[in-house]
This record gives sequence, C-alpha cells and structure tokens, in this order.
Amino acid sequence: MRKSLLFLTMTIFYSCAAIAQDIIISKPWMRPGIAGSNTAVYLLITNNGKVDHELVDAESQVAVITEIHKTVMENDISKMVRVDKIVIPAGQTVALQPKGMHIMLMNLKHDLNVGSVYELVLSFKGLETQVVQVPVKQG
Repeated sequence: MRKSLLFLTMTIFYSCAAIAQDIIISKPWMRPGIAGSNTAVYLLITNNGKVDHELVDAESQVAVITEIHKTVMENDISKMVRVDKIVIPAGQTVALQPKGMHIMLMNLKHDLNVGSVYELVLSFKGLETQVVQVPVKQG
C-alpha cells in the first residue's frame, strides 16, 4: 500500500512538473513609459504540451493595474479591450505583439527607462505561475 501511494504521489508530481515545463515564455519586452502613464508588454508563449493551456492573469509591481488586452477594430477605430484569457493551443506559439494581444500596464508607479528590467508574473489555468524578466526597449 505504501509503495502504491508513493508511486501515485511521484507520478502526480512529475506529471505536474512536465505540464509546467510545457509553457515556454520567450522574447519578452516592454515599451518605456513615464509615471502615471500606460505601457505594454509583448512576448511569445509556446505550448510544447499535448493539451491547450490558458493565460488567465498577469501581475506587475510597476503598475497599479495589469490586464490582458487585445486590439480590435470598431468603426474603423483601433481600440484595446480587456480579455479574460488567452488560449495557447497545444503545440503552438501565441505572439503577444504590438497591435494585437498584449499585457497592459496601466498607471505606472514610476518611469520605465530603456535598459531597465522588471518582473512580470504570468498565471496559467491549472499551472504554476511563471515569473518573467522583462527588459524595457524601444519599440
């Protein structure tokens, strides 16, 4: 009985670890900004797993509000809208990029200067959070 319980526990642990490693974040960057203004974070999310995953939240200590956004056209006007999640299909890469999906940092607490690096915490449904180091670059 003890061996079965140990085996089950180890199987669950390694399965969860493998799933967490399915999500790879690459090429993160954010635009510079001044205190009180807004900026955006862009990056690539790759899902190397066999099931879809969902980005459901983002947090940053540099902004009062951090949200997941996408850019939409409405009456020939481009505007950003908040979304609850971004689905990352199994075996695919989703790009968060200018004029598309992105992480919006609103009401910056201080200036973000080119060359600085800040943490961004990404939350995926059913997975551990991932902390990403995001450099400030010119777009």
